[in-house]
Amino acid sequence: MKTLFAVVFLSLLSVSSFASTIECSGTEPFWSLSVKDKFVWFNSPELTEPMALKILNRNEAFGYAPGHTFIIKTRYSRMTVIGGTCNDGMSEEEYTHNVAFEHDGKLLGGCCTITE
Repeated sequence: MKTLFAVVFLSLLSVSSFASTIECSGTEPFWSLSVKDKFVWFNSPELTEPMALKILNRNEAFGYAPGHTFIIKTRYSRMTVIGGTCNDGMSEEEYTHNVAFEHDGKLLGGCCTITE
């Protein structure tokens, strides 16, 4: 019974965590992404419009509060978000999370803000 409760709880946690909106960006090269609903919307100067990448799964890191550290996977990309102060190096704005976004053979680093 405890195992069933844990599985149901973790499933609900995974679904409810999609309620957040995640906004990320990076410099050199410039790029941005948003995570809304069940998609990662990726944009860069090389694209004429944002690319929609359907989220296959989101795994929270054990030992941290929900939303602190997690991985989002799509068919063609992987996004690792780690809680902690981040600065983009171009402004004085401080962000709440760091991000590593792997897509199309490139690994991009940047900062994110997560809102409910």
